[in-house]
Amino acid sequence: MPLLPVAIACFDESGKFKNTDVVAVGGCVGMPDGLRALTIKWSDRLGEENIQCTSMKDAVHLKGCFRDWDEGRRNTLLRDFAQMIFDSSTIRLSASIPTERFNSFSQIDRESLKNDSHYASLEGCIRGALQKYSGYMQVICDLSVDYSEECVRLFHAIRESNPDMKSRCLGIGFQDDEAYPGLQIADMIAYCARADATRGTITPKPIVDEIIKLFASQDRQEGLALYRTEGKGLGTAEIELGEIKNGVLSTSERANKRRIWRIQGATQSHRGCSTFGDRQARSGV
Repeated sequence: MPLLPVAIACFDESGKFKNTDVVAVGGCVGMPDGLRALTIKWSDRLGEENIQCTSMKDAVHLKGCFRDWDEGRRNTLLRDFAQMIFDSSTIRLSASIPTERFNSFSQIDRESLKNDSHYASLEGCIRGALQKYSGYMQVICDLSVDYSEECVRLFHAIRESNPDMKSRCLGIGFQDDEAYPGLQIADMIAYCARADATRGTITPKPIVDEIIKLFASQDRQEGLALYRTEGKGLGTAEIELGEIKNGVLSTSERANKRRIWRIQGATQSHRGCSTFGDRQARSGV
């Protein structure tokens, strides 16, 4: 029996629910050969700079392994990484939800999302990836004491939501982002998604804005992750794609009339993709 092709999806978060205005989850999805080619280029570029890994937060603020760097050297590295992602065969996805909006939900609804908008964002990304890839998929997330256990429960809930999801979602795993370039790539995508979502109150650093604009120059598709009010919450989201008209996401009458949460975002890729974030803070990655 021939081996089945399995896409790999890498996701990371940016921002913690308890201390940020917006939580974003982002990452990339690709077939093993394409993702491997990207991670090899990424690792080689790290080697040229004699560093083991990269973190957008550290790079932007010149901390950690970047503490002795100047902005010019930092900017050159980040531009190179962004161009690698842009040129790759992978698809980018992101989702962002403002904390204020999440906190406006009823207690029942917040509890159904485990009282943390991180998980709904992750579900939107996973379901968006499954909608764009018709085959099998393996999910990889950052190894986190705070999130890993609940992410496994969410993954099982998504698989149990319908037979198709169960047959195509083959597994979820966790790795240290310092050791795996796929998660460092996801970190850049998530960081830029959150920076774009918060630009109304915080102006992105010039290099971050440059990367956001580079990613936004590719095709993008947006949609909603829909949850029923006072429903079962995590694991039950439905994805509805829409189109942007005069900067506003247009969706069906079903989405407009049903008592559901509208969580929407943006992904762009020249290969076509959808992403999901909040209607009020659409991410542009």
